[in-house]
Amino acid sequence: MQIIDRVGGGDAFAGALIFALLSKKNAKDALQFAVAASCLKQTIPGDFNLVSAEE
Repeated sequence: MQIIDRVGGGDAFAGALIFALLSKKNAKDALQFAVAASCLKQTIPGDFNLVSAEE
């Protein structure tokens, strides 16, 4: 993975964690989802995470 822009990585993590927990994922799966969302966000320039939950 090549980091393009680190801005928003923490926000992406927090948002994804909340989404996963509200979607009734267990703690381990919710954390894995949040880490993945944060990592993917860092490959996108700007403040928005432009990936879907499926990605």
